[in-house]
Amino acid sequence: MRSLSKSGKILLVYIMGYEFEPGAKIQGKDLSRIDLTGVDVRGADLSRSNLQGAILSGTNLAYANLSVANLRGANLCDANLQGADLSNADLSNTLLRGAILQGANMAKADLTGTNMRGAFLQSAKLVDVERIG
Repeated sequence: MRSLSKSGKILLVYIMGYEFEPGAKIQGKDLSRIDLTGVDVRGADLSRSNLQGAILSGTNLAYANLSVANLRGANLCDANLQGADLSNADLSNTLLRGAILQGANMAKADLTGTNMRGAFLQSAKLVDVERIG
């Protein structure tokens, strides 16, 4: 992993040959078990990507496109997912404790076995979801 920073703030992270930064376009890729703890990828397009087992705790994914993504078993504790598109995503057995999901679209997501204790869900769209918890 390489990162470019300015004044101690990470601006860009290179992992597995991809540039992770706000607005990045990394859809349909195998990113299983990647560690993006605390990285700012707000507005990124990660749709249809395999993020199974990824460590995304504290990651800023606000307004990111994670539709149809595989997030099975991922750690999203304390992640910012405000306004994110998680429609049709596989979130089974995912840790979402303390995550900000305000205004997130979770329509038709699989939430089987997901731990959402302490998550902020105001205005989140939870239509036709598979079992919660």
